[in-house]
Amino acid sequence: MKTVAIQNINRLSVDQFVQQFGNVFEHSPWVAQAVVNNRPFSSLHEMIAVMTGVVKRASDEKKLALIRSHPELGYDKIKLTADSQHEQNQAQLTSLTKEQRTTLIELNEAYREKFHFPFVICVRNYNSYDSIIKALQMRLSSSAKKEMDTAIAEICQIATLRIEDIAQKIAQTTASSLSTHLLDLVSGQPAANVKVVLYHRDKAVFEGYTDQNGRCQLPASVQGFVSGAYQFAFYVADYFKKQGYALTDPPFLDVIRVDFGITRNVGHYHVPLLISPYGFSTYKGS
Repeated sequence: MKTVAIQNINRLSVDQFVQQFGNVFEHSPWVAQAVVNNRPFSSLHEMIAVMTGVVKRASDEKKLALIRSHPELGYDKIKLTADSQHEQNQAQLTSLTKEQRTTLIELNEAYREKFHFPFVICVRNYNSYDSIIKALQMRLSSSAKKEMDTAIAEICQIATLRIEDIAQKIAQTTASSLSTHLLDLVSGQPAANVKVVLYHRDKAVFEGYTDQNGRCQLPASVQGFVSGAYQFAFYVADYFKKQGYALTDPPFLDVIRVDFGITRNVGHYHVPLLISPYGFSTYKGS
């Protein structure tokens, strides 16, 4: 599934990539903007390493701004991003008792007074309020330099989990593979060496030829298709000419274009095509 996800992440436009991943580092789209042109990534692991590397190599000023962009834990009157709200809900930090909330706020304030930035922790790695409180108390004894490094490491862990969540959603809205098969109705034989081009959003994402069996299986490098509209273009006139068929000038059928849609969670799409110089038919195969 991760392979499918990274293939589709690599196909996103610049704006789409930044929209999807711009907030994995809280209120800091500059990270996604810094890496978008590093694509294609070979794996989700590489993408995460590149994004977290940008943060780790950033200036102290940028790191401090990133840490300060994170919300304090346990406050019920501050506006949270959707991601932060979900994470704090999971850790049950939005349903604390009055006593628990008072303790957390007092520790938060002591932490901010000492380090001049909020306490940041990847709450998804902690299974209870008590474990978060214990971590906060321990970190209060750290030096400022060590605590900044720890906060950045926690932020990178938060971002890693968010990236993996987004990648999983992207993978779940894809079909895993696509193929086509051409049959020449005149000869009753497979149509070999027909040029095939696949388009998505008016952009060619694959170009190849049918094999001796008339089949064209798209390679792994272009597998994993987001839901949406696609088009196959079959250059049949060139094929008919090579077969020696008499064609009109211009040919009645030059390029056959088949528009089709891919919907989510379908393992394989097969688009067969039956062709002659003056007609064709297609259907959803299996």
